[in-house]
Amino acid sequence: INEDLHGAEVLNAVYASLQSNKGDQDRYDVVLSLMRASCRPYFKMLKSWLYEGKFDDPYSEFLIIKENDIRKESLTENIMSSYWQQCYSLRDSVPHFLEGYTHKILRTGKYWNVVKECQHSETAAALDGSGVALRPEDIVYDPNNRNLLAMVEKAFNVASQSLLSFLHEKVDMVGR
Repeated sequence: INEDLHGAEVLNAVYASLQSNKGDQDRYDVVLSLMRASCRPYFKMLKSWLYEGKFDDPYSEFLIIKENDIRKESLTENIMSSYWQQCYSLRDSVPHFLEGYTHKILRTGKYWNVVKECQHSETAAALDGSGVALRPEDIVYDPNNRNLLAMVEKAFNVASQSLLSFLHEKVDMVGR
């Protein structure tokens, strides 16, 4: 693997190697182990984003980019501010195994951020449909991707429901 690769490029190189070694079980197992280890820090950032809207990307490797020059003070003037559109965006290079889900991942974290900022709170409780706090498991790379994609869907559904509840109950968007 090229030592100049960074972030998603590393994951994509290991992923390509994984795909090309499917015919050799021993090599495949070694590369799968490497893939899982390579994904660990990335998935830690993903989990934090999906379930808390926390952005922690010290090496600029995550699929989300945060524009630090955008000021959230505009929220007090207009809750539908373009701040939410401009503050967070997608990086050009994303892991291939997340393609097709990047926009949903982006929106999920944004939803948590809207709720946190508008409630003036550092946290927004991720609750399932019955009001029980979600306890997200650590994300582990799975070649079938089913668990990861199911986790993205669940986090998106919970975040969007939390945002809708906040807008309906606290902001009375229906009455506006």
